[in-house]
Amino acid sequence: WIPFPLRAWFWLPFVLVMVLGAIGLEIALHFSKKNNGAHCHPLLLPPSLISHKVVALWTWTDIEIKKMQPYVDLVHGDSPPQRSLLLDYTRTNVFPQSRPNRTRIAFLTAAGFSSASVLYNLPNPPFTLDGYTVAEFQLPTNVIRNGTVVSANTTAMRSDPGCVHAPVDMVRNADGSSWTNTVNGSNGCSIVFNVDKSSTTLFGTDTVICDNDQPDQFRPIVFWFFTYQPTPAASATLCFPSFTLWDVNVKVDLGSGNITKVTQLQPFSSSSNFSSLSANVTGAPLNGRAYNGIQFNLTDPDPFVLARRNATQLQMPAAVYQSAVQSPEGLVGSFEADRFVRLSTNVYRTYLTLIAKKVYFLDAQDPVDVSIMTIQPRVFLSDVAVHLLAVAMLILAFFATIIQLLHRHDRRSLRLQHEPGTIASAVAIGAQTGMGDLLAGRQREEDMNEALKNRRFRIDPRTMKIFMEGEEGYEWAKTPTEAEKFDRRKSIFAAMQGQKGDFAAWRHSKSPKSPKE
Repeated sequence: WIPFPLRAWFWLPFVLVMVLGAIGLEIALHFSKKNNGAHCHPLLLPPSLISHKVVALWTWTDIEIKKMQPYVDLVHGDSPPQRSLLLDYTRTNVFPQSRPNRTRIAFLTAAGFSSASVLYNLPNPPFTLDGYTVAEFQLPTNVIRNGTVVSANTTAMRSDPGCVHAPVDMVRNADGSSWTNTVNGSNGCSIVFNVDKSSTTLFGTDTVICDNDQPDQFRPIVFWFFTYQPTPAASATLCFPSFTLWDVNVKVDLGSGNITKVTQLQPFSSSSNFSSLSANVTGAPLNGRAYNGIQFNLTDPDPFVLARRNATQLQMPAAVYQSAVQSPEGLVGSFEADRFVRLSTNVYRTYLTLIAKKVYFLDAQDPVDVSIMTIQPRVFLSDVAVHLLAVAMLILAFFATIIQLLHRHDRRSLRLQHEPGTIASAVAIGAQTGMGDLLAGRQREEDMNEALKNRRFRIDPRTMKIFMEGEEGYEWAKTPTEAEKFDRRKSIFAAMQGQKGDFAAWRHSKSPKSPKE
């Protein structure tokens, strides 16, 4: 038996691949200079994978050579236990163990994304960026996607949450644990919220009533937060959502479909594209007012609609709360430093930007002019790096050949009949020998080391049995030299002619001795 990496049909092509790889690198360097680099195409990835496999295959070869070394030492004769019976090269791994009702659903979905974006730092959805909601247009499909940027002039809505700090007047109730909190903000906006000690930290959102009162869906909203630790504290943020329309130029990364840049050109006007479709936004019924996204103009709503509304009202302050917990200041520090205005602004802006896609924009079949710019990364090969790598591969191929040939010669007398490594293999090679008797009953590593100390071992190249110095068969087990092979052949011929003589006496000797060289 010979391991696969040591067989000629395996290692000869392996060496040839390394030689051809070195030549291929030099050829690639020539064309890199000639063509000013090469286009960075996905097909350039396999070389790195191939190099990984080359390293793995060479490691496999190295391990198989080491696994056979104890048997090679034994077949050479007079092998100490540290280089044979106690040698273990098997504990190595070769290969690394190496994501109407439809409108209200849109509100709930937007609230969910706003919450998830805080928890998982998600990128912006397509056609949104930093508060801008861009009118979607069809992206070209007949060009290379990776490295391609599409530029277009179109319409965008910029959502502004308009969040500001609002003072909170805290009054402890007579029961000693609950609190009545009054929020008084600008424009005569006010709201009262009550909390009990059902939880350490409480939060919520609701619409507020102001001097210039509006329908529920257009009113300002409040994000309020209350904590009992380390001492009772409250924070409130009033938000006055609004939007503006703009003619913009946008840059879209075609590979991801995400907007990378929005540039304002001019305010949206009657001469802008799609101006004929904007009347119900800039005029009645919205008259330029922004939906707050937490209250709706509902007529006889069913329980499911109310549940979605309540979930929306809960998800947004929960996202702000989670953002405060994850902030460098922490929850307590956010109360002390009044960070809730900034945190509420971030969450609410994301929410308003998302709902704008479903609430304010309509599908329209109008042409949009786009310009396409493709950036092609190119790979340049370094002269020094290529030459060094090519030389390293040739050196590796050379030494791999030398090692294989030397090892082939070194194991020429080793005739394993099976792959070693199993318990059955160990028994077949070492059973019914002095070594087996010597190790019988010894299970501890130190006991085995002590029993084998200062002993020598050989393996019979005919039977593959291991013999110990002083044991019958030890002299025969020594690998014969070419001269010894010739002498033994003469002895065999002599035995066939009835001249047993010294050979028979030597073979059956009870007191073995090393044959004369």
